[in-house]
Amino acid sequence: MENSLGVSTNPHARRSKKRLFIGLGLALLLVLGLWTYFYFVSRTAERRLQATVTELDQAEPGWRLDELEASRSKVPDEANSALKVLAIGKSMPANWPGADMSRRLENLIPPHALHPDQAQVLSAEMDKVKSALEDARALKDFPDGRFPIVLNPNWIATSLPHVQEVPTVASLLAYDALARALRNDLDGAVQSCHAGINVARSIGDELFLISQLVRIACRGMALARLEYVLGQGQASAKVLEDLQRLLEKEEAEPIFLFAVRGERAGAHQLMVTLKEGKVTVGQLVGTPVPLGNIQIGPFKLGEFLLSLKMGPVADQHNALLKYMTEAVAIARKPLEDQNALFEQLEASSPNCEVLVQLLVPALRKISEADRRSAAHLRCAIVMLAAERYRLAHQRWPKSLDQMVPDFLTKIPLDPFDKKLLRLKHLADGIMIYAVGPDGKDDGGKLDRSSPAAPGTDIGYRLWDPRDRRQKPLEPPKETTPDPGEEQRDQ
Repeated sequence: MENSLGVSTNPHARRSKKRLFIGLGLALLLVLGLWTYFYFVSRTAERRLQATVTELDQAEPGWRLDELEASRSKVPDEANSALKVLAIGKSMPANWPGADMSRRLENLIPPHALHPDQAQVLSAEMDKVKSALEDARALKDFPDGRFPIVLNPNWIATSLPHVQEVPTVASLLAYDALARALRNDLDGAVQSCHAGINVARSIGDELFLISQLVRIACRGMALARLEYVLGQGQASAKVLEDLQRLLEKEEAEPIFLFAVRGERAGAHQLMVTLKEGKVTVGQLVGTPVPLGNIQIGPFKLGEFLLSLKMGPVADQHNALLKYMTEAVAIARKPLEDQNALFEQLEASSPNCEVLVQLLVPALRKISEADRRSAAHLRCAIVMLAAERYRLAHQRWPKSLDQMVPDFLTKIPLDPFDKKLLRLKHLADGIMIYAVGPDGKDDGGKLDRSSPAAPGTDIGYRLWDPRDRRQKPLEPPKETTPDPGEEQRDQ
């Protein structure tokens, strides 16, 4: 019902419109209040972040990603092992080595020679890679590398295709060491292990944890093969000394520090690119955020939604930087002191900001892998020195002290208990070992298939010359699955 001016005289309609206007007004006030609060809190968080960044700039100049990348070691193309590894990897047959060889030649037990069946499989597979092998063995003379990397604004999406090529070439050289030991070419076998260490070193000072983990895996492959090779015969003192010097150089490389500094800089860059709109909130948290990059005033809608859920993005960024800066400080400490400190740091992570929990890798576990690898390296250095001592004196050293300074510059520390590495005399040779992750001396008990298992130590064996190259063990028999058992499993 309307009056002559067209205005409704229905009291119910007027009340409905009034409620609508009041509701809209309250909603507007709520949105405005939330936005004001968000603006104030975000700007305060931004100031806290800038204070942390300024502090880092003063304490660690050159900590940002572009600065770290620019300061990395420069390697001329003609001396760059990484470029050679890429070329060798591309020349390899697809899916090499085959599953059959991998299965038959895994968990070899030194000092036993290869069984004829194993030798036949190895020979057939190595025939397929003769041209690539020649180039791979030449890597013995190329100890430095740097792979070409194009950094993605989304740090965690940076492509690293070479992490597939490096293990392939390292595996090629490890199998070649087996083949040469089989032919009694012990110097050649040790040199293939030497080249394998250089393949690992082709990673250089890359700023990614995954890269340095690949480096650890590849040098572990070469060292395991070295122990087997030395159980097959006697190499010359010169090739042993050359490899020992390379291992000493490799052991001194702070590869975990390279990676942790890179991960901190990468996390910072990721958060900066989020703010710049080069990375979406959905890419960051792994969950699509509809309309996340729409700009509303000075903020993006995605940043606003993320902040409502987790708090200001700048505070997340700040917490991430502070956490990773603590990790960098720990990574700078002696390897022997890092584990307890990382354990304390990770104990605080459940109380950290959401993005710290989401983006920070398992640093303590990776530090532990680095420590195990260092133990293997240090034991291998002493193993080579002991073999050189035996060649010079026709007997094993009675103690590690006897090898200093002619064969060792110093006795390395056990990275697990901060004591000197152990030397144990056996009926058929000697053992050099560290106590392992459990921190207990188990008398040199080794488990080569699971070197970190509780109740075991980490180390290597050397055999008396008369006890090397023992008769082959029967390889595990191939078993055919029982169809009935397979059906029962289903």
